[in-house]
Order: sequence, then structure tokens, then C-alpha cells
Amino acid sequence: VTINSSFNISSVTDRATGRYTLNFETAMANTNYAAAGMCGNGVSTDITNTHDVMQDTVMTTSSFGVKCSQSNTDTDKVYIAIIIFGD
Repeated sequence: VTINSSFNISSVTDRATGRYTLNFETAMANTNYAAAGMCGNGVSTDITNTHDVMQDTVMTTSSFGVKCSQSNTDTDKVYIAIIIFGD
């Protein structure tokens, strides 16, 4: 797992196939933040497949768990992007 641009992510823990924990460098003020994401292999032939990125664990002020799946099967992808909005 490689972080390309961190913006408050100190590390990423690879927990299982398609499942990751994003650890915040500075804790969020509360758990009233929003997250959105996308995943894929970064090639045009991959865009016809269904890819989902969703919350995987309970949101905390120090971390956020995500899951990447394709057709309801957990899967590792080349590209996973997550944005988090909060204070």
C-alpha cells in the first residue's frame, strides 16, 4: 500500500483483500465527517465493471475503514481514492 498524497492520512493498514484502515495524522473533531471514494485498475477496459468503495468499520476520530469490491466480491485494485470532509 502506497500513499500518493496524504492530506491528514498518516498511514494505511492493509487488513485483508480489498479492506483497508486509513489512520488520521490529526484526529477529527468528531465522527460527523463524510467520506467518498472510488477504485479501479486505472485502465479504460475496467470501467464497465461495477466497483464499490464503502465504509467497512465503525468511524472513529482517529481512523476510517474502507472496503473495495467488484460485483460484491472484496478485491484489491491498483487505484483507490478516498476523500474525507470534516473538521
